[in-house]
Amino acid sequence: LIGTYDGAISPIQPRAAINYLHVVLADGERWRYLPPPGHTVAWVGVASGTLHTAGAALDLDVAVFEESQQAIDVVAEGRTEFVLGSAVKHPHPLVSGTYSVHTSAAALEQGEREIVRLRAVMQSAVQA
Repeated sequence: LIGTYDGAISPIQPRAAINYLHVVLADGERWRYLPPPGHTVAWVGVASGTLHTAGAALDLDVAVFEESQQAIDVVAEGRTEFVLGSAVKHPHPLVSGTYSVHTSAAALEQGEREIVRLRAVMQSAVQA
């Protein structure tokens, strides 16, 4: 979806060093993700099936891996569809909210207010 991996190059050019992959595996299929140099943060979100990785079984879950540049090995249980992302660690402390992540509590508050405002605009447009 975003980034470059194993010969695939996304037409979307991210502003930061990030890979965001959509992966579908058959039952019992194994797959290994080798993060690019500098990518020390990674996460996975399972849409269907069960994904076995890092000693856990993930089923409709989102998980964040411990910081590392090690390979991520996965095994599918059933037809399994997931997204996997990796990136260079952000150089600033991050503040997480319900809908977004920002670099300060004030920026988070402003960002979440904007999400609420945009939701209202979109809902009124749909109802019109």
